[in-house]
Amino acid sequence: MITKRIFTSFVLSLALITGCAPEKEQVTIDGMTKAFKDAKLPIGDVESFSKDTDPNEQLGKPGYYSAKADFADNRLDQINEEYTEEKDLIGGKIELFENGVDAKKRYNYLKRLNDPELGPLALDEFLYLHDNVLLRITYDLSEEQAQ
Repeated sequence: MITKRIFTSFVLSLALITGCAPEKEQVTIDGMTKAFKDAKLPIGDVESFSKDTDPNEQLGKPGYYSAKADFADNRLDQINEEYTEEKDLIGGKIELFENGVDAKKRYNYLKRLNDPELGPLALDEFLYLHDNVLLRITYDLSEEQAQ
């Protein structure tokens, strides 16, 4: 349920933000996460990244995302034993891009990494793309929860 609900809220939020305003407003991480929480989705903590804190060191580079945040799904255990030095939020990620072309390139790249043949190296995320926004939801949710 989380994925469809998040994606539906996500698309509706974008439609409201971009379609109903006299001038196109910029979509922001804060606006997206607020819309998710307002829709009563199980979003917990949110960590927005800067150029200095982005774990991939891609934020703000040409062709990459211009904003990024991780968020916790309150239904999931937030203890990640693989990474004991840092707090990793388990739930999803939002990546905003300057344009839809760059977002689509990132989507295609991540989709290739989602290949089960990669075994433990596979990305293991549901990917949803709308215009210049990429939503990534963890496979830690069951297929039933994700639908």
